[in-house]
Amino acid sequence: MIFVPTETQAEPTQAEAERSNLANVMLNVMRGVMWNNKLLQAHLHVERQQRQQYQQDLAAVTAGVRDAAIEQQQQQQLMNSTIARINGIEAKASAAPGCTTDATKQINERIDHVVTIIGDIGVFNGPDTISSTVATMKTNITKLQTRPDAATKTFKMPHFDICKFDDYNKSDALIWWQRFLTEASCRTVPANDMLKALYLQLIGGA
Repeated sequence: MIFVPTETQAEPTQAEAERSNLANVMLNVMRGVMWNNKLLQAHLHVERQQRQQYQQDLAAVTAGVRDAAIEQQQQQQLMNSTIARINGIEAKASAAPGCTTDATKQINERIDHVVTIIGDIGVFNGPDTISSTVATMKTNITKLQTRPDAATKTFKMPHFDICKFDDYNKSDALIWWQRFLTEASCRTVPANDMLKALYLQLIGGA
């Protein structure tokens, strides 16, 4: 309970002063917790947006790889069909020697066509490359999904110095505590330093 001066009592007793100081500390702690919770919610929102964007990009890449694989399969089927037709023409040419000239011309045209198809297929990455690409993307998704919540705090700077706040002969407890929270929000604060700060705030007086 915070002491409020009245006409009959301008100064608090020692017990009232202690209760008032403790009430101030608890009020400031609650404000600090609410502020840190607000920062955490902001970080989680940004991370959720990044994860959604990553999943959308992954879906687009996966669709592209699948379409490319289908196209390659179609080209392979076309090449196999062409080779089969060439073999059929060669068999007919062997069975009818009088048509050797026309058959040879057709064979040469088919061979040129097959060479062109093989050249088109050669510019596309093989199945091993597709498989390795999909495996890499799955690994990245797993890392993103299994990342601990603590990873959101890696942006904080180290070297938090509690001695900077060892000025408990202060005149305004709220200003002192706000400076501490501002510093703590930018740096990684060990748990024991947070306890020290609460102790200094408690014994300092307002």
